[in-house]
Amino acid sequence: SAQAQIENGADIIVCTQDLGVQGVIAAARAGKNVMVIPNMGDQYDLAPEVILSSIVLDYTQAILDVVKAVEAGQKTGDYVIKYVNDRARLADSRGKVPESVSAKMKEIDKKIRAAEITYPTQADLFK
Repeated sequence: SAQAQIENGADIIVCTQDLGVQGVIAAARAGKNVMVIPNMGDQYDLAPEVILSSIVLDYTQAILDVVKAVEAGQKTGDYVIKYVNDRARLADSRGKVPESVSAKMKEIDKKIRAAEITYPTQADLFK
């Protein structure tokens, strides 16, 4: 749980639950200097005081990719929403991180998109 993570010293919690983000936000509000990075869309407006950024997933483009693949004759396969194919990104942190950190994040972003930095996806783990 978020509370257990906070009690063990977490200062940032990445939350991948849908409605569960409400509980994580409540725990962060009750903690000291705890920030949340929720998943799915930019959720800053839910709790601007504790949302550091959000993992934004672009399902519209992902669905269009799948439709195009089916139209082209593909009948099976997996589709993985990846950062590198612009179907996932970090939302703006709205000045909550120092400029030096923001610059480093932009540098890492470019390297991921150029495939200079790679990482396993959840789909890779189950192959």
